[in-house]
Amino acid sequence: MVWVYDGAADWPFSGPAGPITVRVGGNLASNTVETILAGVRAGLGIGMFHGALLTDRPEDADVVTVLDEFIGDS
Repeated sequence: MVWVYDGAADWPFSGPAGPITVRVGGNLASNTVETILAGVRAGLGIGMFHGALLTDRPEDADVVTVLDEFIGDS
């Protein structure tokens, strides 16, 4: 599952060792947050989201964060 923006599938992060960019791929690609979030809810994989998107929404109660030591540079 991949968030694709402008044809790119690279996720930029700032982590413990500094900035890093990871090329990602999967069976689902979209440029809309709603589509990727639906895939995450369906158990298809992980997605990169702004943290504010997932706060205090009952429908996201079972969405868990991973890679918390990294901060997305989006």
